[in-house]
Parts: sequence; structure tokens; C-alpha cells
Amino acid sequence: MKKLFITFTLLSLLLLTGCTGILWGEALNIHNDETTKIIGEDTIYAFGKTKASTEQVIKDSLVLMGNKYWYIISAKNSKTIFELLRAKLPKPFTIMGKGSLPIEITNKKGVFNSNFCLKYISQNKQEQNKLKQLQFKSTAPKQTIYTKCIDVTGKYFTTQQTIKPEYHFETPINVSLFRTETKTNIGGSRVVSIPEAVIYTPLALAGDIIILPLMVISSVFN
Repeated sequence: MKKLFITFTLLSLLLLTGCTGILWGEALNIHNDETTKIIGEDTIYAFGKTKASTEQVIKDSLVLMGNKYWYIISAKNSKTIFELLRAKLPKPFTIMGKGSLPIEITNKKGVFNSNFCLKYISQNKQEQNKLKQLQFKSTAPKQTIYTKCIDVTGKYFTTQQTIKPEYHFETPINVSLFRTETKTNIGGSRVVSIPEAVIYTPLALAGDIIILPLMVISSVFN
């Protein structure tokens, strides 16, 4: 009997926000908007790798060394980025878009994400073969322009670690630091108007009440 009462109470709360909740959600046009906020800049001048595993990082992870932060790439992404950095092509890759490396500082302490695409204009067959090995895709009819998009995660530190640089970039990499903010808004174009929601609310409640006994019975016997 106690189980039945708890089940009935929980389902009542759930269902009374079912059809009716959807109806009023459409009437008020409740929606989440994401905005990107630039919070700073950085410059990466070199890269290296971790020498040992700790509580925070894994051995042989890639470290991008910046003036403001050091970015330690996750182990699963490090191999891919190392291959690009050690490709030894005549020219550096170009970051598509605004030309800077976008790094998102997440809400998790010390964690970052980055999503970016690289471009390289090949001059000969040898470069093209190397780009194909690196899983770049040709985006031009004559197979001269190659691109590759990458998603990486990792951790960043404000204090420099005791890691020696493996290579200093001839041209430092500009970094754009940003956060993604989510805000719940009410308003804008509505699927259902508020007067319509008032009219249809009794029908929505009736629908919730009709469905409720069926779900209670199902919950009891399952």
C-alpha cells in the first residue's frame, strides 16, 4: 500500500507537468540561448610533453606552452596533435576562421575544449601524400587545398610546469579564450498564445488525468 501511494504521488507530480507543462512552455516560449563570451587572449610559443603521470596528467601528454596558460592535451588527443606538429612540412598549417586557436574555458575547474580546422595548400605530390597520411581531406578540384577538423580536450594551468620545450614555434600561435554561457529566456515568437493556453489548459489537465491511472497500474505490476 505504501509503495502504491508513493508511486501515485510521484506520477501525479510528473504528469501534471506533462501535457500542461508542454502547453505552457509553448505559450511562454521558454528556450535556452547560448552565447559566446571572449574572456581573454594568449600566445602559444612552444610545445613539449609530460615526463611522468600525476593525479592531473598522464605521461607523454602534449603540452602547449603559452604566455598565460600551459595547455595539457588529453592522452587520447595528444597522438593526433603530435603527428601534426612533427609533420615537417615546408609551411605551417593555417587555422581556418579568424586565424587564432579557439579555446573554450569550461565550467569544470581547469578543463578546456577546442574545436578548430586546419588548412594546408600543397605544392607537390609529396606534400599531398603526407597530408593524406595525416587524414587531411582535399577540398579543391585540383587537390591542392587540404583541410582537417579537430576536437580536443585537456587541462590548463596558470603556473608553468617543470617541462622543457621540445620545439619553439617560429611564428607563435594566437589563442582566443572564451566561455559559452546558457541563459533561459521567455518570449519571442510563440507556437501557442497565452490566451489559447488558458483555453486549452482544462483539456491538457484532462489528458494528464486520463493517462495517470494507466501509468499507475503499469508501475504497480512492473
